[in-house]
Amino acid sequence: MSILESTADLEHIPIEDNGEPLIDFTRAGIAFSRRHPAFPFPRVHLLREGLVERLVHAQDHLPPGWSFLLLEGFRTVHCQRLQREANRRIFRHRHPDMPDDEFELLMETYSAPADHPRVPPPHATGGAFDVHLLDGDGNKVDLISPFDGPVEAAAFDLEGLSETARTNRAILKEVLEEQGITNYALEWWHWSYGDQGWACRGGHPKAVYGLLPYSVAEAEAIQGSPANREEPLQEWPVPLPTDDEVQQGQFTNRP
Repeated sequence: MSILESTADLEHIPIEDNGEPLIDFTRAGIAFSRRHPAFPFPRVHLLREGLVERLVHAQDHLPPGWSFLLLEGFRTVHCQRLQREANRRIFRHRHPDMPDDEFELLMETYSAPADHPRVPPPHATGGAFDVHLLDGDGNKVDLISPFDGPVEAAAFDLEGLSETARTNRAILKEVLEEQGITNYALEWWHWSYGDQGWACRGGHPKAVYGLLPYSVAEAEAIQGSPANREEPLQEWPVPLPTDDEVQQGQFTNRP
């Protein structure tokens, strides 16, 4: 089993941060989901300024009345630690007998390490976001049928998608790629610009967005409002990690 965009591949891509600031993308007309599908960890509606400009142009080329709904943009390293540990617990619950080496490959495929010294988590660069599409009535556009949920239909080019879902994914891809924004192929909702994943996919010699080591409080100050902490749509059969566990170093997020 090989890993798409592994840390071993990404760590050789240099980062020359261009210094673009984080800005509130909702002020540019990009919608933010108040509830996350899976996790209760603090979320802010921030992205790099240049990426927001590209998103606005992409949204203008969606079908009439359609718009983007961003589930998450910038994510602090602290929240990446929380989410990675949550994924570890959830994946182990689902695969209790999976050998450790296979399990670690699964983890790296779907959950970026929080503390790799040369590969910052994509969301922590301010250059990655998770997205859905809304129609003119504010309803989510079909991107997953006949599957029951986004995770079951995670791969962008998944076989078995309905014609409607495949067509709508093609629309999403066209408008974003026209702006230089590219997709992590194993998660249809995850797109980025400027980070090492984007550089890897596009053959760019360097990443232009590096780690932004802001705390949640600092991100809230940039945003000018509190982070969203509403309960997620999903309930899990395992306890999710807490802030105290992260702060006390009760688990590690290194690769």
